[in-house]
Amino acid sequence: MRKRRRRSNFAPGFRFREIRATLPKAIANALVSPQVAARFAKLNIESRQNTPEEFRAYVEAQMQLWSRVVKEAHIRLGLTRDTAAV
Repeated sequence: MRKRRRRSNFAPGFRFREIRATLPKAIANALVSPQVAARFAKLNIESRQNTPEEFRAYVEAQMQLWSRVVKEAHIRLGLTRDTAAV
């Protein structure tokens, strides 16, 4: 069985070093471009620049938060409140 590799920026963990070094910079540049900034403003989207490490920590914190919420609320995929066993 193949071992799963971690992902960052939602890209495969096996990326080459060159791509790994340039991808965060390219994303940051795109986010501050006038076209993207205008579209985000129109869609009421806020973004902030961060490092891959900061992004990784943010995603991990969100996974922990929402995992806890889902468990405490007994949320199950594919079940409605009417069909869920309590």
